[in-house]
Amino acid sequence: MTFNLFSNVDSSNDDDDVRYELMTTRLFLLLMTGALAVLIFYTGLSLQQKTVFIDSPSLATYEALDIKYHNTLTCPCSEMSVKYASFLSFTPTYHQVCNSSVVSDQWFDYLVHQYSLASYYSEDLRTLITPHFVVLKAFCQLSQTTVTNAVVQFDQRIFVSAQVLSEDLFQLQGQSFINLFKSQTSGSFTRLLDLISSMTQGNNLIPMFDSHFLVGMFGSQGEILPYNGAYGDDNGSSCRCQTSSICTSKIGIYDSTSGDSFLFTVDGFRTGCWQLEALFQSTLECFFNQTCFDRIQSLINSSVPLNATILNSTLLINYSTTSTIGTMVKQLMLEQWNASISYSHYYNECSPNYCMYTYTTRLDTAFMLTIILSLVGGLSKVLRVVTPLIILLFRQLRNRKSQEDEKRKN
Repeated sequence: MTFNLFSNVDSSNDDDDVRYELMTTRLFLLLMTGALAVLIFYTGLSLQQKTVFIDSPSLATYEALDIKYHNTLTCPCSEMSVKYASFLSFTPTYHQVCNSSVVSDQWFDYLVHQYSLASYYSEDLRTLITPHFVVLKAFCQLSQTTVTNAVVQFDQRIFVSAQVLSEDLFQLQGQSFINLFKSQTSGSFTRLLDLISSMTQGNNLIPMFDSHFLVGMFGSQGEILPYNGAYGDDNGSSCRCQTSSICTSKIGIYDSTSGDSFLFTVDGFRTGCWQLEALFQSTLECFFNQTCFDRIQSLINSSVPLNATILNSTLLINYSTTSTIGTMVKQLMLEQWNASISYSHYYNECSPNYCMYTYTTRLDTAFMLTIILSLVGGLSKVLRVVTPLIILLFRQLRNRKSQEDEKRKN
């Protein structure tokens, strides 16, 4: 091999110098080759992070990116404040009784035109059924008004998000908002009912058709004085209104000639100290039963014809045929809220101007060549300095050893 990268003009005739120059060249080429191999191997295994921007991404584009780059994808919202009404909606379904014939004007007209209504026993269903269903209809209307007003207020609330939320996270947060709203709405309605009931009972206010105080002639001068009533519960025990406001007993239809003999017991309906409390403890099970409903109609002697149908148990979702009216009222007579969360509407309102994501990849060939070429020049200069020094050191050590060997021979 005569290829010499370290040729020195002054030592061109010295065979020993030329030999060492060739050794330096070989070592240089060997080190350079090894260094290049290491450099190529290292850059080939090296990774780089790339950031990509996408302008005005559509929902489909965002969803595709979210699947692939979920951990690094960010899409700042151009509109951070969004009203709930833009992506949340409610179409509540109420208990069927609120739209049934038993709260219709025809039903009430049928009830108030009973013959001999004044002769019925005070605890007779025919006496109490009208106020009971008037109150029930009022609760249906009040529940619907309460829900409508609550939804209007809820729709005006603001949802704030600095960047687009993933659909899973958005649905999770949206459902938590809905659950909280439902709980707060029914809770405030129930507290209002409890307050009114407590004030009425605490102040001994006597509503029309109430039987907390019965009237009797007990005064020394024959004056009419009220006295507290008592009701027999389902176990046969007596419950006095003086000591309990929730005393109730079964209600039925009596023989008007004898006054206190039952003709028919109405399943689910109750009477008590406070008729509102009695209504809350009552159920509508008789109005799901054709036989029971027909029996009531046969014992209500009205001058007005009635075309009514019973309630349909197959339409029940949140309740059963034996659910108490109180339970239904405290749940705002709702079968379902039917809340709908629209992610597409939310995304359109958020309207991100761009999306940005980062991913890791190996260096591309052009970038690798750029790095290698930028390092080769510097590496070559370093090896051109270091390699001769290594050979020079080797040469000095070899000369010293030769001198020592000659001294031993002499």
